[in-house]
Amino acid sequence: MLKISNLQTGFQHKKSPIILLESINFQVKKGELCIILGRNGTGKTTLLRTIAGLHTALNGNVEIDSKKSEKQASKKMAVVTTERFRLSYFHVKDVVALGRYPHTNYFGNLKEKDKKTIQNAIELTNIKHLIHKPLAQLSDGEYQKVMIARALAQDTPLLLLDEPTAHLDLVNRIAIFQLLKKLSKENGKAVLCTTHEVELALQIADKIVLLTGEKQAHIGTAKQLVEQGHIENAYAAEGVFFDSKSGRFGMVK
Repeated sequence: MLKISNLQTGFQHKKSPIILLESINFQVKKGELCIILGRNGTGKTTLLRTIAGLHTALNGNVEIDSKKSEKQASKKMAVVTTERFRLSYFHVKDVVALGRYPHTNYFGNLKEKDKKTIQNAIELTNIKHLIHKPLAQLSDGEYQKVMIARALAQDTPLLLLDEPTAHLDLVNRIAIFQLLKKLSKENGKAVLCTTHEVELALQIADKIVLLTGEKQAHIGTAKQLVEQGHIENAYAAEGVFFDSKSGRFGMVK
């Protein structure tokens, strides 16, 4: 579904580019939940935005099946970023409905299938009680779930999400990851997301892309990256230890 080949990410600079990732290769297949991990500043968001086409790659290729136009591309891929939706007076149900834009006609008329898809997205993200509220009245956590619902309403085979559990409490963070796992396994979607939720990612991800901060990445299953010591090394810090058996971090007493 998604194939990354020799991708180099970073920023163009007047004299020379600032490189965050030298060259990365991996795939996300249908039915697979892939999570990008790494400490602050390692380039997680830049990598995701480059894959989404929101940031220019310095080199390499991103293949997402075939896409001939922006509208056709939006039928293949839905993106949830951390940026705030500008039209804060929009009501929640209308925002979720915007996800159906690639599937509607010139006038944006919603058919019965579109309405069912919207309703399903609302139920999956548990935001039915919010549908008549404007975005301006939502908490950060509620807002995040609405943006995920809009992406689900788009009903694409590939989902890209940047920090989908940001601002959510523990129960809702777990619920979102369970939802992403369900969408990949039961609905056959390819899901790629960034997160700081290392312990949850180790429990639920099919594949992990671990950014080291040294322009490189380690790619594999949670078990592989733990056993090879990559998780422990990536998050090494004074006063912090990682228990490879439980997959949890703790404080040195």
